[in-house]
Amino acid sequence: MRRWLSGRIANHPNHHSAGRVDITAGHPGAHTAGGADHQYHGHHRPLRGAVLVQALRTGGLVLWMRHTERDDRSGTVTLEQAAAHDCAAQSTLTDTGRQHAKQIGAAIRALHLPIAAVRTARLCRTETTGRLLRIAPITTDDRLDASSTWVGRGGAAAQQRATLQVLAEAPPAGTNVVLVSSILDIPAPQPAVLHDLGPGETAVFRPGPAGKATLLARIGESAWPTLLQAVISPAPTPATR
Repeated sequence: MRRWLSGRIANHPNHHSAGRVDITAGHPGAHTAGGADHQYHGHHRPLRGAVLVQALRTGGLVLWMRHTERDDRSGTVTLEQAAAHDCAAQSTLTDTGRQHAKQIGAAIRALHLPIAAVRTARLCRTETTGRLLRIAPITTDDRLDASSTWVGRGGAAAQQRATLQVLAEAPPAGTNVVLVSSILDIPAPQPAVLHDLGPGETAVFRPGPAGKATLLARIGESAWPTLLQAVISPAPTPATR
């Protein structure tokens, strides 16, 4: 079970990167190897704390989130299962995963972030995550579907093109769009961070021409409350007489 308000996540045996919290507001030890600065383009360094919150409030960003914790059943989904929204044979969120999705959504609402839409892959675990966030209207987008659904519709190359296309699409002015998917499980994925996200982790991008989206930050699953803490003004100190 991960702990929430600390801004850290305990290591989880089912995923190698579940313990990562790359961006935690004002947390000096938050930047880990998984979120190394080489993932950020040029001289750009990841946004943190109140600066990150201000960017999110300004809008114009795409937040790519991996679904929260799922059960141990296979994550492989066929194109037919995805199209039919058939959850009988798919993995679904655990109780912990459902709780964390609700907590992430509550933090996003408390931060007053302008979210225009939530778009999810046609997977039960991503659709459930998106629904439990309760932050904006939800639709599905087959470009976000798992790699197993791309067999017969162009494979890895087509999925890569679709991913870059999605990241090139700017949200409505002054708003952000949240995308909920699974890891980008293809050879040499671009952006590489999409292969490396832990459950519930979010990569924040500024859209650009296909292949030119800029990674601004990575927000670990449990880091949202610390972002909220970073922008809460402390109570004024009583004047000394």
